[in-house]
Amino acid sequence: MTVKNAFKSAMSPTLINKAKTLRYDLDVLRYGLGFYRRFVRNAAFPSNNGQSQLEARLIFNAHSLEKGLSHLDFRPGFGKKAVLNLTEIMNRWQKNGYPNEAFGYVEALAVLKAYQQKHESLNKPLPDFFVSSTTLFAEQIAAADSSRAGARREATQLHIGGNGSYADVITSRCSIRDYSDEPVNIDAVKRAGELALKAPSVCNRQPARLHIITNTALIHELLQVQGGMLGYADPPVLLLVISKMSTMLNPTELHEAYIDGGVYSMALLGALEAEDLGACPLNTMFGRKQESKIRDLLQLPDDDALIMFIAVGHKLKVDSHPVSRRKSLNEVISVHS
Repeated sequence: MTVKNAFKSAMSPTLINKAKTLRYDLDVLRYGLGFYRRFVRNAAFPSNNGQSQLEARLIFNAHSLEKGLSHLDFRPGFGKKAVLNLTEIMNRWQKNGYPNEAFGYVEALAVLKAYQQKHESLNKPLPDFFVSSTTLFAEQIAAADSSRAGARREATQLHIGGNGSYADVITSRCSIRDYSDEPVNIDAVKRAGELALKAPSVCNRQPARLHIITNTALIHELLQVQGGMLGYADPPVLLLVISKMSTMLNPTELHEAYIDGGVYSMALLGALEAEDLGACPLNTMFGRKQESKIRDLLQLPDDDALIMFIAVGHKLKVDSHPVSRRKSLNEVISVHS
C-alpha cells in the first residue's frame, strides 16, 4: 500500500470529500486566473491594435449600423457613435498596414456606402458627422459593394408543418426583431423547447432550462435592462435560457454550463424557425448591477447561469433585417490531415 493510499484509508469519507472540495476550489481559482490572463491578452479591448481585434470592432460597429438601416421606421441621421467609432478604427487599421480586403474592413466600407445610399434614396442629407469622418475613405466607400451590408427586405420563408429540411431551416433563419400582431401559441414555443432537448450536453447532464415570459409589463422591464431591443416594439414572448451550474462536477468544467446552454440555444433557435416563429437572440453579458436586476425580476436562484434571452413573435409577411454577411469557409475552417 502506498503512503497516499494508507493516508486516504485512515481518513473518513467526509474528510476526504472536504479535502477534494478544497483542492477543487483552488483549481477553479487557478483555471479562472489563467483564463482571465488569456482573455485580457487577446480580447478586442480599445487599446488592442491587433488585426483580429480591430476587425472584431469593425464588425461590431458595422452591425450596429446594419440594425439601424433595417428599421421599418427608419430614422435619418442615426448612428453617430457607430459611424465615428467605425471610422476611428478604420484609421487605426490603415496606420497598422492591415489588408483592405479583410472581411471586417470590406464590411465597414460596405455598410458606410449602404448608409449613404439609404439617405440618398429618401432624399435626406447625410449628417455632418458622417461627411466629416468619412472624408479620408470617400474613394474606398464609393468603390464598395453595398449589397454586402445594410438591410435586406424580403418575403418571409415559412416551413409549414415542419416540412423544411435542416439546411432549409438553418439557411432561412435570421434574427427577426419586428413581429406581427398575431398571438403566439405557447404550445408552439413549448414544442420548440422540447425539440431543442435533442441538443447534446456533457455526459447527458442536460443543464439547460427554458423560461417562457408572456407578461407584457415584465417583458418590457427585462428588455429595458437588457438593452438589445431599444428602438423596437417589445416582442409578444420573451424566452430566457439558463444553465444549471449544479450539474458541473469538477473544476475543468468551469465554462461547460455556458457551452451546453449555448448548444441548447442554437437548437432552440432552429426549432423556433421550424415552427415559423421569428426570433432574435439577445445576449446576457451583464455587469453585476444588470444581472442582479434580471435575477430579482425573475427570482432566479444562484445556481442559474444566464445564457441568453430570445425575443419571439410571428413574422411579418415582408421583413427587413440586417444582411449580417458571414465569413467564407476558408476563413473559419482548418483541416488537420
